[in-house]
Amino acid sequence: MIKKTNHAVKAVIYSDDKFLLQLRDQKQGIFYPGVWGLFGGSVDDGEKPIDALKRELFEEIGLEIKDAKLLFSWNHDKYNSILHFFLVPLTVELEKLCLNEGQRMDLFSIEQINMLQITPSLKKNIHKIDQKLLYQTK
Repeated sequence: MIKKTNHAVKAVIYSDDKFLLQLRDQKQGIFYPGVWGLFGGSVDDGEKPIDALKRELFEEIGLEIKDAKLLFSWNHDKYNSILHFFLVPLTVELEKLCLNEGQRMDLFSIEQINMLQITPSLKKNIHKIDQKLLYQTK
């Protein structure tokens, strides 16, 4: 029997040279509780990744986006899933966002992120994200 591949989206929300991260809830049953990661979530059956991204960002922080640019997709073999990383410029002040999921959110530089306890998917891809961000925003 072939196991179904799950899809998820990750928002690389940036402002200048910093990234918006979420301190994940400290709850049992969620992936990587209590660590910092990107906003995002699962793609529902029949949903396009871009639509999942829009839905998740609105649900989690009240951010409405018109579009986002796919940076890359990454296979998370441990969970048989494909994560789609999208580049999203932060177009509003941080104070205008409403944190509905997670303990905290904040903007961090790459150097600061490397000192945090972060999700494995972010740890594996942070340098790729940084390089693509530099390329995409110039």
